[in-house]
Amino acid sequence: MDVPKSKPLTRDYENRVGHVLPDSIVDEFDWGLIALLPLSVVATKLLTWSLFTTLLIGWAGRPLMKIGIIGAGNVGSTAAQNFVEAGHEVMLSNSRGPETLTDLVDDLGPNAHAGTVSEAADFGEVAMEAIPFNAYESLPADTLSDKIVISASNYYPGRDGLTDVGETHTDLIADHLEEARVVKAFNSIYWENLRDGQQFEADPDDRLAIFIAGDDDEAKNVVSGLIEDIGFTPVDAGPLTEGGRHIEPGSPIYTASLTASEARTRLAALKATVAAYETGYYSSSQKVTLQELANELDMSEESLSEHLSQGTEQLISQYLNSFPFN
Repeated sequence: MDVPKSKPLTRDYENRVGHVLPDSIVDEFDWGLIALLPLSVVATKLLTWSLFTTLLIGWAGRPLMKIGIIGAGNVGSTAAQNFVEAGHEVMLSNSRGPETLTDLVDDLGPNAHAGTVSEAADFGEVAMEAIPFNAYESLPADTLSDKIVISASNYYPGRDGLTDVGETHTDLIADHLEEARVVKAFNSIYWENLRDGQQFEADPDDRLAIFIAGDDDEAKNVVSGLIEDIGFTPVDAGPLTEGGRHIEPGSPIYTASLTASEARTRLAALKATVAAYETGYYSSSQKVTLQELANELDMSEESLSEHLSQGTEQLISQYLNSFPFN
């Protein structure tokens, strides 16, 4: 399988921080010329170069990571490409065996490897599952114990069959991986946007958003760092259950192409509107005033009113778009 093409690979540190080091600085360290210099000068140049690159990479604030990816379809392979271009090391796997991934990892370069599902699960500090939801019980729970697991799968009844998904389908995955630190992410962005939407030079608010949800703040910070590394901005939807249901199929912001600023606004409006429905604000039998709802949500009445207007518009638009004649 050919990996989707994007920009060519550049120097690892440039990919990592999203800035290009001037060639004049790089050219100063000509290794052929250095071999002819006195030892003291060589030592000084090497020390300077070491300190400079250490500070440059450290500026990004995170170490390079090893990431195992289970599932090599559009999302899995595109995420792998982005991680490799950011300087991380990945191992890809699928249900058909590593021999079917030879061309893909060759295209990705020396920081990409193919392995079995178990090998990918055991490969690094972080694992990503990007498989059909109906196969989630095949994930090796013991191997993924204590690891950060990015859950990028979605539940589609037409493909996965009818099932009692409880609060969200990711809750079932988290229950299966009970000792793992599950973070829902990469499930609500089209793979084409994941491939082509990086904006390293843009202000973080103007980059495309990737929603995340989870109960482990440290794990979410790690996943947020990876998202930033590849040129997007993470937007935290909240805990795994509450936040997860806002970014799964059926939500008006699911797969919406939004900047981080737009995503935060849309998410806040959606959360306020859902809370209003759940507390009975729209019920004819249960009288909840705008002021009471604003107090419960800890926001001003003016802000809440604006959120409710935007959120209701989102839900109505989503409902109308679900009709076949549209």
